[in-house]
Amino acid sequence: MEILKGIKLIIFDFDGVIMDSEKLHYDKFCQVIGVHGEKLGWEEYKRKYLALSDHDCFMALFQDRGWSFNPDLEITGGKRILTQKLLDEMCREKEKLFKSAMNTELKPIPGTLAFIRWASLKYRLAIASGAIRPEIEEPLRQLGIFELFEVIVAAGDAAQGKPHPEPFLKALELVNKKNGISILPAESAVIEDSVHGVEGAKKAGMKCIALTTSYPAEMLKNADLTIERLNISC
Repeated sequence: MEILKGIKLIIFDFDGVIMDSEKLHYDKFCQVIGVHGEKLGWEEYKRKYLALSDHDCFMALFQDRGWSFNPDLEITGGKRILTQKLLDEMCREKEKLFKSAMNTELKPIPGTLAFIRWASLKYRLAIASGAIRPEIEEPLRQLGIFELFEVIVAAGDAAQGKPHPEPFLKALELVNKKNGISILPAESAVIEDSVHGVEGAKKAGMKCIALTTSYPAEMLKNADLTIERLNISC
């Protein structure tokens, strides 16, 4: 793979790169917001919210819908006010709904597992995702590839999510610290499926391979390479 020449670390996104889970996240997110009278189309979700953590996704959507955020208020009295209590409840409910569907509705992205096993023999591997840790670790264990990743940066591990570069830089920092080495951003490559993810990777000074599992190629044009699926001859 020419694009990986000089690369020492590959950082994978999770949803849409390792697991075919973006539509499942969307479905469960819609179930939760529907209880509160809100709706969301798939195209808008992709455009604005797909790369965000559950917390940031709920926060952004409700504020976009005109809700005010009052973290200290306990009861809204039916008004369009997003409290911290309500935000936490929605995150827990979405997590519960997603977890109940994981074992029956989640499948790996075609080509990715073989690529990961091949890459693990040549590169250090990490994950940087906006998903919560259990939603990453459980599928990885079921697929038998958990041990191939040295570091997992999940929701809450970085102060700022994608498109900020922090999740990728955090993964790099942890890999270096764990091994007592000094891999540079320019020696790192990111594999992403989202516009925000590609933006964050490039801001981090890393190469980026984009998969067209969630967005058309023209929306991922800032990546160094855009492909339909991973294979060892990309």
